[in-house]
Amino acid sequence: MDYIDFDLKILTPAFIAGADQKKVEIRTASIRGLVRWWWRALVGHEYGGDFAKLLNQEQRIFGGTRRDSARRSLVRFSIGQAKLNVVPYGGPMFRSGCSYEVKMRDRTQKVDVLQYLAYGPARILSKKEKTRDGRIALDPAFNERNGQARKGPVLIRPAFGTGTSFTLRLGWRAQELSIKDRLNLVKTVASWVTLGGLGSRSRKGWGALGGGVSGAATPDLQEEAEETFETQRSECLQDGKEVDPSRLPPFPQLSFRRIRIESTEQKWERALGSVGLLYRKIRKEGDPWVTGLAHKDSRRASSLIVSVHEDPSSGGLSGHLCLLPCKKSDQEQGSMARTFSVFESLA
Repeated sequence: MDYIDFDLKILTPAFIAGADQKKVEIRTASIRGLVRWWWRALVGHEYGGDFAKLLNQEQRIFGGTRRDSARRSLVRFSIGQAKLNVVPYGGPMFRSGCSYEVKMRDRTQKVDVLQYLAYGPARILSKKEKTRDGRIALDPAFNERNGQARKGPVLIRPAFGTGTSFTLRLGWRAQELSIKDRLNLVKTVASWVTLGGLGSRSRKGWGALGGGVSGAATPDLQEEAEETFETQRSECLQDGKEVDPSRLPPFPQLSFRRIRIESTEQKWERALGSVGLLYRKIRKEGDPWVTGLAHKDSRRASSLIVSVHEDPSSGGLSGHLCLLPCKKSDQEQGSMARTFSVFESLA
């Protein structure tokens, strides 16, 4: 077996769990799905709209379950050497100090933007979750030490906090992957680690990752992987090719990415909060179709990804926005042009 190891660490809390939503868990299946998505985003432009050819190559590498084309995966994913820092559910929501104003009836209230980005895993307790007097939460995890229900937003789900790290190994039988396949896998992991995240609300900056290549089956393979990973990480934080808003690609492709980077901060809360305010500006002034829809009749993942990356020159963290423009469907372009305009105005 050939293999490449990646030592990864969590830069912002990751809300990730298995069947039991009250227990955090790093699952290999989840990571495989994420790497597969980023692989398609990385190489998609090479196939010129030939979806059948793209799908065939994707299934060749990652496997497929369709009866007419079932294939085993050429790449084996495994997790090891995990150091876990668990943030239990029920505690108070994280704070960044970056807030925006919300008008509520006859007064204006400031809301920390991290609460906005973590909507779902964190929220304010409802009346149904408290006793009649409204002072004690039905779940003791949501109470202060004095027995009073916590005020303000609380964590409804647990998370892996900063300080959590683990090793991801990608292995394959010798000679089964071409050099191009191997390099694309490393580029894919580098793109995911740099621009994406792990767990729920990862497109809103939660579960941001850092790290790099830590080992391989041979010294030559490790050297190749390290060089490829670092080059791709650097390129990911720059704009891709120009794209005409009236002629968008059919699905998110890294080749046409647009990047906006905020100033470097020493604390993750501030780094995520700062870029979170930019995201809210686009969310408010752009098109909700682009930034994601959760309506039961029209669900769509956001084409605008919020994340945090390590700044090697300062040792701090920087928040960034990554826009991956694509069509709404073959018949409808969506209102990407409006979002493009707001995004470009942030420069």
